[in-house]
Amino acid sequence: MTELVGDIAQAIGRRLGPGAPGLAIVAHDDLESLSDGQLTALGFGVSVLLGKPALQRPPEGFIVKVEDQQPGNVTTAPGYTSNGRMGMHNDPTDVAVLTCLAASAEGGENLFVSAAAVHDALAREAPAVLESFRRPWTWDLRGSQRPGSSPIVDSPVFSLDPDNVKCRFGWLLLHEGARATGRLTPDVDVALDLFEEVARRPELTLRHRLRRGQSVWLDNYRVLHAREAFEDRVHTDAVRRLIRIWLWLHDRAPLPPGFSAFSAAIDRGSLG
Repeated sequence: MTELVGDIAQAIGRRLGPGAPGLAIVAHDDLESLSDGQLTALGFGVSVLLGKPALQRPPEGFIVKVEDQQPGNVTTAPGYTSNGRMGMHNDPTDVAVLTCLAASAEGGENLFVSAAAVHDALAREAPAVLESFRRPWTWDLRGSQRPGSSPIVDSPVFSLDPDNVKCRFGWLLLHEGARATGRLTPDVDVALDLFEEVARRPELTLRHRLRRGQSVWLDNYRVLHAREAFEDRVHTDAVRRLIRIWLWLHDRAPLPPGFSAFSAAIDRGSLG
């Protein structure tokens, strides 16, 4: 197991490094036969070689279950707790990890898109909207912030350098941030909806339905991800179950101006 962890960590590190896609999907038939505990240990072991696992909102800790908890309102509930469609977004740390323990009966396909591809499409089609995304936007962190800190933080969606695009996006957090500060206008909704529409275009997205034993590792500044709605069938044990780990990388590149405030507001601490 130790050798396997090291080999996988090296392969993922290459995919997340400078000049690489910022996305790694680990898939091997031998992993499917591992137990849930072994898959969890494998993912966590690789994580600590690459970085420091981040403490996520309590009470979940460093490893969070991603499964349908049947919340009352699928639209406003955290996406990892429901079976609803999730919009394009970035998680708040350097790297997000999803490991599949079981696939759903139907649906649940993951979508991935390059932030640079979205940036370039907006530059061609809506430069004024792109320019607005380069300025600070108000976010409502909705309980993800560090205890004792404000849920409101100002941070841009896109970095300023068009040759080294970094991005952080989340429709609901941005929409509610504008609402909370009295800045919610029709222009805000138009910009957010256009970003979501561009980011989900079939010609820009990679679609992949995770199956047991597979994991995805993505650079949260270069790749956005989403999920289609899914359906579980409890009586056949076809119940979608994933685990999520957030990482701060050991070898971190400097964050663009404005991005650090968001990271500091969300950082509850890390392992190591």
